Amino acid sequence: MWDFSSVMKWTPRLALVCVVGGWLCPETLPAGWIDILPGRSWTAQFYGARRYVKPIAPQTQLATPPATLSPTPPPLLGTTPPARPQTNTVDAEILKKQTDQKAETLKRTIEFQKKRAEQGSAVAQFDLGKRYLTGDGLEKNLQEARKWFEAAAKQGHAGAAARIEEVGKLEAAATKKAEPSP
Repeated sequence: MWDFSSVMKWTPRLALVCVVGGWLCPETLPAGWIDILPGRSWTAQFYGARRYVKPIAPQTQLATPPATLSPTPPPLLGTTPPARPQTNTVDAEILKKQTDQKAETLKRTIEFQKKRAEQGSAVAQFDLGKRYLTGDGLEKNLQEARKWFEAAAKQGHAGAAARIEEVGKLEAAATKKAEPSP
């Protein structure tokens, strides 16, 4: 039949391990089991050591005036200070390289948007219309902006209709400004 001798042999040992483990770390035990641990008060068993350690108050520092150190020491009497370069050529080269890369990326983006807009992409048509409207990477052209916004609106682009109205208002303002006043 069944042999329970090994179970009967290990059960008391397992119970002892559980009780000692709970005594060392009561936070891991269920709430009702804390009362059965010997040698500790209920609150100490439940709350652990953190409850009984005095918290350290934050230290307050007196406001000290900032140090007034000059970036370079004053020159000695009778000497001239060394000349400092006005610009760093390495930084200027890096900045020019980054500007060129951004311009190249913008140029490729516009070419891609024009290609996609001509293929019928509503999003590309809308984006191209925005570029013509604001002059972002392209020369500002209200007629081209209207053309691309209308193409995007025909395909059901949500924001194109509002932009067509905006272009209409800008065109009206431009014609009003162009007319000579009597």
